[in-house]
Amino acid sequence: QLSQVFAIDICAHAVMHNHLHLVLHVDSEQVKSWSVDEVLTRWHQLFKGTLLTQQYAKKQALDKFQLAMVESTAKVYKQRLIDISWFMRSLNEP
Repeated sequence: QLSQVFAIDICAHAVMHNHLHLVLHVDSEQVKSWSVDEVLTRWHQLFKGTLLTQQYAKKQALDKFQLAMVESTAKVYKQRLIDISWFMRSLNEP
């Protein structure tokens, strides 16, 4: 499920009794084509987001300043969606 949200492919894995090993591929080229809508849709599958990103996703009216904040937040989310640390953090969530 995480590999469908993140731009990270799982190439191989090994599950041990107390840990796991992963071989990952970060597809940074894939992220370049993602729109703000795509980034927020992916992010909201795993995380709540902010009030503004939730309003944007629900197509609620936002002013220019709010749209700029959403775009700025989407840039942060986009970077997180290619970050192995965020991927592993999500994987380790209960």
